Amino acid sequence: MNKSIKLFFVLATFSTSGLYAQKMNETGAALSFQDFKSCLMQAMQTGDTTERAMNSCMESLDKAKEYVDLAAANEKTMNSGKTHFYRAQIYGALLQMHADDSTYVNQHKDEYGKIMQESLKKAYEDPKTKKDVEDMLNMQAIQLNAMAKKFTDDKKFKEAAQMYEAIAESKSYIGKVDSISYYNAGVMYQNSEEYGKAADQFKKLAEMGYHPAESYANAIRNYVDAKELDSVKPLLDAAIAKYPTNKEVLLSGVNYYLGKNDMNSAKELMDKALQQDPNNKVLLYNIGTISLNNKDYARAEEVLQKAIQIDPNYDDAYYQLGAVYVNKYAEMSEKLYDMNPNDPKYKELDTEAKATIRKAVAPLEKYLEKHPDDRATLLNMTKIYRSIGDNAKAVEYKQRADNAQ
Repeated sequence: MNKSIKLFFVLATFSTSGLYAQKMNETGAALSFQDFKSCLMQAMQTGDTTERAMNSCMESLDKAKEYVDLAAANEKTMNSGKTHFYRAQIYGALLQMHADDSTYVNQHKDEYGKIMQESLKKAYEDPKTKKDVEDMLNMQAIQLNAMAKKFTDDKKFKEAAQMYEAIAESKSYIGKVDSISYYNAGVMYQNSEEYGKAADQFKKLAEMGYHPAESYANAIRNYVDAKELDSVKPLLDAAIAKYPTNKEVLLSGVNYYLGKNDMNSAKELMDKALQQDPNNKVLLYNIGTISLNNKDYARAEEVLQKAIQIDPNYDDAYYQLGAVYVNKYAEMSEKLYDMNPNDPKYKELDTEAKATIRKAVAPLEKYLEKHPDDRATLLNMTKIYRSIGDNAKAVEYKQRADNAQ
């Protein structure tokens, strides 16, 4: 009887000792990680960020990793919320401390990112550490937002984007969607001309239903700017299928087709966009330009005149309208060259050609009011006036062209 009692206490003591040893790994991870944070804080406060000082901090972080890996591998603590709470932070800190070491980051980012995600999720699912996770992420968001604002003020847009992306991604690990942070990340990546990364953020927003039409359009435009055209077509098809009359979606598609040099498809989408916004002078100008390139002079003249009616100071539209008449005249002149002057239709076409080139004078002179030293246009005006027999004006514009050299 006494032996049985003694054996029970021995076994109980042994069992408790094993649990205590494993809990020590969990506690060791927490204490070592605290040492790391204290070391890093002291280095920042004193300004001592030398390699020696950072190595000292890294010793504590490496020790924390050893402890937490042991705790995560043992069946008695592998499901502990505390173990996973520390593990997520420790692995995140390892990536941050090696951020400038591209070899280290490329080697470990996927593995460590997965560990962080899984551990945060497990810690969040544990009632004992759920609030710890929420408090940590909220505090982290406050700190990263402050850093992002500072980076933005300093025009370090890429760094600001990374802060916003880190906030959104960390919250996603526990099933929370921070659409504002994804949006801010997209805008900052766009400002830093990291167009592919900007597009990725806006694509996520579109897929999660955050202002989806606008987000689709932003994603498409940025993929086009990044020259990642293969990523655009399925996205554009999905966007147009869902939002066939949305002007921003249609215009983003125009950018795509222009990038593919598919002018007919671009014009088709522009015409649809114009139905939604008939007084959009830029749309009218672009439709006019494509129509001119397609030698659809009637359509080009129509939309460019409308653009000028909307904005009487739209100098680019004046120039393009002049180009419509010049190009149409050149085409007529080629036909006249191949015709017999005694052909009854010759005089009719000649009269129409001269009337057409006269139309070019007014819009091109209007353009030259804002661009008086545009030598190419001045030389064109010289040719126009010669063709209509006004030699005095031709000489005047030739002198202006010479002075503009």
